[in-house]
Amino acid sequence: MKKFYAAMLFVMGSLMAQAQSPQFITATLVNGGPTFQRPNVGNPPSGLSIYSPTYHVFSFTAPVSGTYTFEANTPSIDNFGALYQGAFNPLAPLSNILRSDDGSSGNPGDNYFISRTLTAGVTYLLVSTSFYSGEYGNYQVKIEGPFSTPLPVEMSAFNASLSAEGQALLNWSTFTEKNCSHYNIQRSVDGLNFSTIGSLKSKALHGNSDVILDYIFIDANPGAINHYRIQQIDLDGKSTYSAIIRLENEKAYSEVMMYPSPVADALHFQFYNEKSSRAEIRVYDLQGRLMMSENFTTEDGVNHQHISLAKLQTGQYFVSLNCNGVVL
Repeated sequence: MKKFYAAMLFVMGSLMAQAQSPQFITATLVNGGPTFQRPNVGNPPSGLSIYSPTYHVFSFTAPVSGTYTFEANTPSIDNFGALYQGAFNPLAPLSNILRSDDGSSGNPGDNYFISRTLTAGVTYLLVSTSFYSGEYGNYQVKIEGPFSTPLPVEMSAFNASLSAEGQALLNWSTFTEKNCSHYNIQRSVDGLNFSTIGSLKSKALHGNSDVILDYIFIDANPGAINHYRIQQIDLDGKSTYSAIIRLENEKAYSEVMMYPSPVADALHFQFYNEKSSRAEIRVYDLQGRLMMSENFTTEDGVNHQHISLAKLQTGQYFVSLNCNGVVL
């Protein structure tokens, strides 16, 4: 049976920032942090590398339009950097990416340098990672630009785990908050289409804080596949998003999960099966007539399958899944 790990940490490490340009950020890449398949070098990059290193995400809103530079410095690891606009999704590392860079030697102490014209009022995210998988250590990033007061750089921890009762426990911490109103907790099946399942008010006095604040939210009814993100809402209505974390819940696989609804083309379904067996999915119209069927072999544990419904006319249909004689 496949094993699934419930917890994924958005950021692990430490953060220190100094005022005014240049501004310095010091952090540590550690073993056990979140990983992603990093992009290749490009402006913007067009493909992904074969490496999946740990990473940090630093988000900020540009206070003034102009040219900003981001330069890493460390003797112990080969740094790699990528700049995103609006949002960063580790499940889709090429989405929203503006530029990525790495030094040319591929050796420890090889540092990235990114220069980009940024627009005032727009949120950007700097993803700082290593060139190879399994590289850990301290590093520093120097940020320079047309700002005279500290950039509101934020680095937050976001964690999801399952309780014994099958509830999803979400917790996150903020190192700084500026004009923060509240947080919306959002969930998605496919990691693309999110809906808000709850909200928490900011703990910061008048929305501002420079100390660590901790938040906890319980999703009492998680599905089998869950993607979570946190939407931070400012007092003026502007918003930013955390990275996306994935949580699989085997307890929910006693029923079949199907999506999307309505279906335009492919119907996806997910379910849990104790052992490999033959299975058949059938689609009926409202009169009970069999419109189509498809056979496949299941795996031990969690299964992900899909069937194309593009040839069916627009309307309502019933779907059944038969696994080794048992209708799920």
